[in-house]
Amino acid sequence: MIQTISGPRFTALHAEIVDRIQAGEFPSISIGVLQAGRVLWCESIGMADVEKGRPATTSTPYALASLGKSITASAVMVLVDRLLVNLNAPISQYIGEESLTVFEGNMDQVTVRRVLNMTAGIPHGHMIFNNREHLGQYSIDSLVANRGLVVFPPGEVYLYSNFAYALLEKLVEQVSGISFTEYLHAELFEPLDMRDSFVSPDKPLEMTAPAALYHPNGARIKPYFMLPRNSLAIYASLNDLLNFARFQLGTGSFIRRPFYDRTLEKMHDLRGEAPGAIIALGLASTDLADGRLWLLTNGRAGGMQATLSMLPSEGLAVVCLINATGQASDDLAFRITDLLIPGFLERALQVINRYESWSERPFKPLRELLGTWVGTIQYQDRRVPIELSFADNGGIAAYLAGSPESYLSGVGYRNGLLSGDLRAVLPMEEAQYAAHKVTLALRLKDAQLSGTATSEINNYRGNFSLSGYVRLTKGRQVQPENMISLSFLE
Repeated sequence: MIQTISGPRFTALHAEIVDRIQAGEFPSISIGVLQAGRVLWCESIGMADVEKGRPATTSTPYALASLGKSITASAVMVLVDRLLVNLNAPISQYIGEESLTVFEGNMDQVTVRRVLNMTAGIPHGHMIFNNREHLGQYSIDSLVANRGLVVFPPGEVYLYSNFAYALLEKLVEQVSGISFTEYLHAELFEPLDMRDSFVSPDKPLEMTAPAALYHPNGARIKPYFMLPRNSLAIYASLNDLLNFARFQLGTGSFIRRPFYDRTLEKMHDLRGEAPGAIIALGLASTDLADGRLWLLTNGRAGGMQATLSMLPSEGLAVVCLINATGQASDDLAFRITDLLIPGFLERALQVINRYESWSERPFKPLRELLGTWVGTIQYQDRRVPIELSFADNGGIAAYLAGSPESYLSGVGYRNGLLSGDLRAVLPMEEAQYAAHKVTLALRLKDAQLSGTATSEINNYRGNFSLSGYVRLTKGRQVQPENMISLSFLE
């Protein structure tokens, strides 16, 4: 693709970006703008690798973080288009019932559509390895078997979830009969001429080196490896994502389109059925106040920022890729769109603020919560007793077996769930005996508190999270001698 320098309407923003790079906010950025089939801006500014003096180009692969979910979802929709996968069928039909542990609801309710929409009740999490050798010891089968938990009745709760998308990677491999990486290259990357795209760490030797990762202070981040790969470890260049955007917008000519327009329309138009479900079939989609459909896929992680924002009615797509930790890619993509569609930024912020006001709310003790709740946290094949006592002043006392005293931080409602963090010792597959971060996310329904307790640990191998199923009922029991008092305070 010929590099196109920004036109006059982007002059001020271009100068700002150059200033921010020179000030050290981030080492490089790749920006692409498409409208009505025309490239308005396609440029890479700064250094892909500061230490090696390697400049960023429009062919430089950037880490996409969670933007990769929309690519994975598109890969699944190829199988849907070919009638090899039914969106309304249980995903166990394709990956086996042994792949899931269902605590609430039933196996048949865990449909492919709900997994794609993140309404299947599967908790969020990640596995980050410090080196490739440790990553190689963990397969997609073991990942799904240990983290494929259904903790809410499918269809009732929206849970943003990396581990839900791990199930989709296994589905693609089971149905196609080839590896996920091979499938992406054959069915998406090659047909869409995404020649710089790959799934880490399987980068072909002849491919351009990817952009190095950096902290906001300019310090280089050592390479790390993430699971599930289909959700966290996909790389693509600016050129690639512009082609991916062309396909999503129904423009551009390709050797072969991955699927028909009817499937593309379904991908854009369907919505998740749970409250707050903003992602449907891999894309966040919403109607703006002016009636336009807005599609967004983005991702952020250590040293990674990636944004693809689209307005199909305008044939408009904006791509921003940055190789440093932060949130600038979303902001810049939205501001670029506003330059082309005046008023967009205000309407987009209305959508974002409306969602955030629902998803982040302060904790206020309900009458139904007051009193003592007892139950267990189930981790794989182990059960840990837990007791919570809610006071009318907002304080919450907790007793958790085998853990030292701890204090909750950040009690509040997140995505409709009562949430908060504490320090405790809970069993994990990755051996951990010291107190570590545990996040509770609970829902009150039918005189029952249920949800997840997610442990997060760091060790010599990396950083890992694992969720257990929590279920409590109101009542009182004699406190076991081995249970130590924990104080949960707002």
